[in-house]
Amino acid sequence: MSILSAVLLPLLIGCTDKESVNEVDPGSTETGPYVVPPGDDVLPELNEGALAAGIEEALIELLAFDLAPITAGYQAIMSEAEDGCPIWASSDGTPYWTASCTTSGGASFDGYGASIDYSEVASEDGMTYTGHLFNSVSEVTTAGGETFIGGGIAYAIHGTNGAGYTVSNIGTTSGFDWTGPDAEESWLRSDTALDFDATQVTAEGYQFLTVQGTIAGLDTVQAVVFNEFTAVDHAGRIEGCEREPHGSVAILTLDGDWLDLEFDGIDGEGNVDPQVGCDGCTTAWFEGHPLGEICINASAAYDWAL
Repeated sequence: MSILSAVLLPLLIGCTDKESVNEVDPGSTETGPYVVPPGDDVLPELNEGALAAGIEEALIELLAFDLAPITAGYQAIMSEAEDGCPIWASSDGTPYWTASCTTSGGASFDGYGASIDYSEVASEDGMTYTGHLFNSVSEVTTAGGETFIGGGIAYAIHGTNGAGYTVSNIGTTSGFDWTGPDAEESWLRSDTALDFDATQVTAEGYQFLTVQGTIAGLDTVQAVVFNEFTAVDHAGRIEGCEREPHGSVAILTLDGDWLDLEFDGIDGEGNVDPQVGCDGCTTAWFEGHPLGEICINASAAYDWAL
């Protein structure tokens, strides 16, 4: 990921026309999203409540992401660096370290790492960004025995402009860990594994969220995979229209079945498809077989503030 791609994500995602299925026969072989040739599969039982709860749980977990424990761990290991351990270099003006060494104080470094600080950085889109991005694949043990593991990239970057827009870009790849006391009550100690990117935008009468990635280790399902999952709310929404997300969701159930959902009543810009409607419901598919309708409580995708 480049520095700019962490903050300058497209704010609106184009929509793709999909066929809507409102009434389905569980025995039908009609194909749906993520099409595979229908076979003689034994169809799993549809647990609508578990699927809906899994999506809500995944959204709550990712929106609660906090960069602070990663920041604390990275700062702790850097405080034990010394001349020659680790070795420093630069790439496009960004300093980074590489190492397989042990300091005179007993801290061991292995891997590489970089920390990028955004402090009132102006961009071409008129936004001013502030935040932090860590890029590290590493395992570092402090002299006191605490361990920091760099799992790739983690970031929390926020922006504002003079027109009243506020933007937040958060995300992480899975695998980060820090055993220090700063992480004791954090998401790093949770069973949930986060690997996602999310962008949130707010302005007067407007709210936008888009998510790409995987949330695993949940209570109600094994994993939820978001693919251009977008939730838009604005003052021009049709009265009486249910708030409904747009995009694809794949869910790994506790029984080990992958089910696919496609929300298309509202497109990625918040426009309602009058032929589909916006009832918060869609069809759950298993390997090309429609299992039935699932209706979700989409509040977790909308009830947040920056």
